[in-house]
Amino acid sequence: MHQHRHLRGPRAIASSGTGALRRTGMDQTPERRCQLLVAVVMLLSPACHAEWTGEIRLLSEAIHRGYSASRGEPAAEAAIRYDTPSGWSAGARVSGVSFDDLDGDSLVEVRPSVAYAQALGGNWRADIGLSGYIYSGEVFLRESSYVEMHAAAHYREWFSISAFLAPDAYGRKADVPSAEVTLRRDLSDTLQISGGAGYTRASRLLEQDYHYWNAGLSWFLSPRVALDIRYLDAAIHTHRGEIYAPSEFYPRPQDHRYQITLTFGI
Repeated sequence: MHQHRHLRGPRAIASSGTGALRRTGMDQTPERRCQLLVAVVMLLSPACHAEWTGEIRLLSEAIHRGYSASRGEPAAEAAIRYDTPSGWSAGARVSGVSFDDLDGDSLVEVRPSVAYAQALGGNWRADIGLSGYIYSGEVFLRESSYVEMHAAAHYREWFSISAFLAPDAYGRKADVPSAEVTLRRDLSDTLQISGGAGYTRASRLLEQDYHYWNAGLSWFLSPRVALDIRYLDAAIHTHRGEIYAPSEFYPRPQDHRYQITLTFGI
């Protein structure tokens, strides 16, 4: 949920999805929507006078809105983004994920995204966009690729409020909205404290709604390297019982967890 300060030459890329492309039909499958998103990313890439940025991140654990996406194990991810002067951007993030399904296989998660940002005046700016979550295999015995919409408002570099909506999240026919607030303050040229809180209405997916929060310190070791140490917690419970269908979605809850992230700007 937190975002690193931009690393100079190039800057760090925010991990949150972005989004809102208009759907062309109510019968679109998650796979079709993800294909359309990839096509938009490719169409935007030839724009002139744009800027390429990228990063590689090493994480002690991959955590996504209250649950682990790596079964408590270290993870790595790489991202690239293309920004245009008109406010459009497109990119993709690739990471290894592993959920607590019966097979326990590691998967590749690809997150293409497209977004539009606009200055609002008075030090405010906003962005909207769309992100895809595409998996190399089944998650809990189902095809689970899906699309998430995103809208956010930012005040300078220290306050952000974001809203997300994932129709058919993880291919479970469940619409999952989320909201997050993030605060950041510089302590010096190389140190920054930040924290955030979020709430997810996931009763149709996980049989519960829950909140989560984090607080941490980022140390910018150089213009291209940053180290982040963060405490995370979530009010999310384990699966409701020991007997469940193999295709049910029950990721490992994240609670009382410290996360260390090392980011390299490319």
